[in-house]
Amino acid sequence: MLTEPTRFGGSTEDLLLARKSVALPLLKKDFHVDVVQILEARVLGASAALVIARAVPPARLKDLMTAGADVALEILVEVRDERELDLALSLNADLIGVNNRNLETLEIDAGTSLRILPLIPRGVVAIAESGFRSASISRFP
Repeated sequence: MLTEPTRFGGSTEDLLLARKSVALPLLKKDFHVDVVQILEARVLGASAALVIARAVPPARLKDLMTAGADVALEILVEVRDERELDLALSLNADLIGVNNRNLETLEIDAGTSLRILPLIPRGVVAIAESGFRSASISRFP
């Protein structure tokens, strides 16, 4: 559930409504930069929270991942390049999203996932994010 209100029109109320409506796992998608936001995600009923690697310093990323583990909340670490992937893997991320959208320019490059996903080790859940027009991903190994 998108919960960022200013840029993307989401809300925590949307997440609460979704939690009341379905028993499925829910991702709280927002700009999480503080541990209190991770705790809030859990209280709101999220199963996971998105943390964008480039949005926080490495030490903060580690703190956010630790906070998630402490409250049984999955952390989806979002990366866009090999350096961010190396950081996520060094912190033992087990759920990594590769965003095809450049958040600075909002341009989409599907080649980002094609380049980064093969570098993610087996056993780590890998997700291709943004810019897909169909469920068919025939070019992935």
